[in-house]
Amino acid sequence: MARTFKLCLPLFTLVAMLTSVSMTRADKETFTLDGVDLGTYVYGPKITSDALAGKVVMIEYWGDQCGPCIQAIPHTVELQGKYASDKLVVIANQVWTQDVNVAKAAWTKAGGNDKISVINHGNIKGAQVNAVPQTFVFDHNGKMIWTGHPMHPKLEEIIEKAVAALPNQG
Repeated sequence: MARTFKLCLPLFTLVAMLTSVSMTRADKETFTLDGVDLGTYVYGPKITSDALAGKVVMIEYWGDQCGPCIQAIPHTVELQGKYASDKLVVIANQVWTQDVNVAKAAWTKAGGNDKISVINHGNIKGAQVNAVPQTFVFDHNGKMIWTGHPMHPKLEEIIEKAVAALPNQG
């Protein structure tokens, strides 16, 4: 049964998330990409869980009617554009509507491109997502190294360090 997310963060919560350090949860809970459910394909590159091995992976939970989620899409596209797809895989996991056409329309209208894998109602085994937007970053071993808001100022630094730590970067 698919989960339905109806909570979109108000402005004061967004400000609090942007100014806080998001490593607390990652320090307390360790989970991996093992058993990741990539939901229903919506748009962009079709991806399998096997294709995530050996890459840095960013999975962003978002909703098609969530203002902060929609505002974060251009930033997500910008982050993806900085790295080759063989180093960083970005997955936009839409969790609000069941309709893949609505999800695709919201994604493209907000500036989302076809280089990011957009899925509907995927699930990271062990992750607890109670509000959107929320981003998870996994290192090349599939271990979660960060979770927080997709507009958090630390996100780009975390991704950059994880990509630099990929084997054979010399």
